[in-house]
Amino acid sequence: MIRGLRGRRNAAVALRDTVAEGHRTDRWERMGRLAAYGGSAAMAPYAVIKVSWVIGSLLGLAPVGAGFGLAEWVALNTVTVGMAVIGITLGLALAQPWGMRLPGVPLLFCAWVDPLYRAAVRYRRLRFGS
Repeated sequence: MIRGLRGRRNAAVALRDTVAEGHRTDRWERMGRLAAYGGSAAMAPYAVIKVSWVIGSLLGLAPVGAGFGLAEWVALNTVTVGMAVIGITLGLALAQPWGMRLPGVPLLFCAWVDPLYRAAVRYRRLRFGS
């Protein structure tokens, strides 16, 4: 009889620990989702500003940056709009269940572009000076 109670008690403790661990996991998942949504939300104003610069430049309402022609200015800002859209999409993909179906290559590519670019800029500065 005591052995049976002890077994039930251990099962209850195991169930409690499993539920507590699940709660901890849920909390970290919620924090990760919140961070991913926050990253996407932080990129949205940047994308809106860049789109307004492109439209304003094409309509002649916004000044073109110094040292750039109209075509160069529009091309540069269009590329950065695309990068912002990719960043927003990847942030949402990390927060949404549909993101689990995406291949890992785009995420790895975007994760490595910035460090490789920074390394190339540092190498150029060290090798050739600024």
